[in-house]
Parts: sequence; C-alpha cells; structure tokens
Amino acid sequence: MPPFHNNDHTRAQGMDPIDRLFARTFWQSPSAPTFPAFLERRAPPPRARADGLGDLRGLSLVTTGPELVRAKVASTAGEIAAAASLVESRYAWRGYAVQPHDRAAAITVVATGDAGTLGTLTLRADGPSGLAADEGYRETLNLARKAGRRLCELTRLAIDADAAWRPTLVSLIGLAYLAGRTLHQVTDVFVEVNPRHVRFYQRMFGFVAAAGQRMCPRVGAPAVLLRLELDRFEARLRQIGLHAPAPAALAA
Repeated sequence: MPPFHNNDHTRAQGMDPIDRLFARTFWQSPSAPTFPAFLERRAPPPRARADGLGDLRGLSLVTTGPELVRAKVASTAGEIAAAASLVESRYAWRGYAVQPHDRAAAITVVATGDAGTLGTLTLRADGPSGLAADEGYRETLNLARKAGRRLCELTRLAIDADAAWRPTLVSLIGLAYLAGRTLHQVTDVFVEVNPRHVRFYQRMFGFVAAAGQRMCPRVGAPAVLLRLELDRFEARLRQIGLHAPAPAALAA
C-alpha cells in the first residue's frame, strides 16, 4: 500500500494544508517507526476554508501493523451511533456513568478496522459554553485563558476490549491532534483521567498534572486534570514513531 494517498483532484491542486501539516509533523521521525502512518484522502475533495486551513472531510489517519486501523471524523448517523454505543458499553463495564453528549460543540473521532468500530475519542474546543472540565476545574482553565491560551479537551475515550489498543489509541490521538491544530488553532490540550491512568498519559504523551484529584460528577468517579501544550504533543507523537514517509508531492 502506498504511504500517502490523495485523490486526483487534490493532487492536481497541490497538497491540502492539513496534508502538509501532517507531513511536516510526522514525516521522517527520528525514532523507530513504531506506528508507520499515512493520510488517506477520499471523496469528496477538500474545500478551502475562509482561513485557508482546509478541513477534515474525507480524511483518514491510518496506522499500519498487525492490524490496519483507520481513524476519521464521524459524520454519518451509523458512525455516531457506533461511537456512542462503544462509550456506553465500556463506561458501564468500568462502573462509570455516561452523560448526554452535545455533539454540536465537539468533533467525534472513530477508529475502525476489520472487526468494525475499534475506538472513539471526542475533541471539544473552548468557546462561549466553555469545556466540560469547567465543572470541576474552572479556576485552573480560567488561568490558562487569561494567559491567552487556546484550549481544547479530550473526552469520551473508549477502546473495544478486543482491539489492539496501542495503534487504536495513537490513531485516535493523532487525528484529534490534527483537528485541534488545524481547525481550532489550540495551544493546550486538557483531559480528565482516573488517577490510576495518570502515569500512562504522562509517559505515553507527555501530559503534566494541571490540578489535583477531584470527583468528576459526569462519570461518578475520581479524576485528575492533565494538561499538554500542543507543541510538546507534536514532539511526543514524533517520539513514539507516528510519522509518514515523504510523499512525492513534497519532493517536487
């Protein structure tokens, strides 16, 4: 399979800005290619946004390995329903509550493979209604806002029990990174995680503690607020090997 896919329309008009960002960020990673990845552009062709950044329609982030995992933005009723069902089942298994989801203010990413939906993750950008984490950590988030930072949060992470969790998680996180960077120009990512998972997020992606443990009323479980600057996030994704070989369009 070729390392980089674009349809003829995109190739003829040059690389989409998101494609260029991906290539700049993950191309020729200095580390071992733990998760060789490529972008796959499918119809409909990208349409330029007013700010020139493009969009994520028809774009998938594919990680290869024992099982090919394809992450994309959920756009159909079936994809959204499958994501919601996975969140409900995995949260119930852990004994967590599931609150109603405001899809209008968020981007839902789904990862699929031969077995169907493997995982899902939601990215919510800051705005007039704030973030879900404001419920317990408003003072911490307000300090970042006052410093001129542009915030987003990752929520509703769920991975199927039978999925290869590492490539699934990395594909979800990688596409969420692209969405945060290109669609919302965020500078900082926040996530509320169970205290048991703090060390994993710190070691895997470089998150740091932003606030101490509190009860998260949305899931009825303790949580710790973690923060990661997007520039550091980008560097960490390169370190874990998420990269794309140089496409011919870049060499021209």
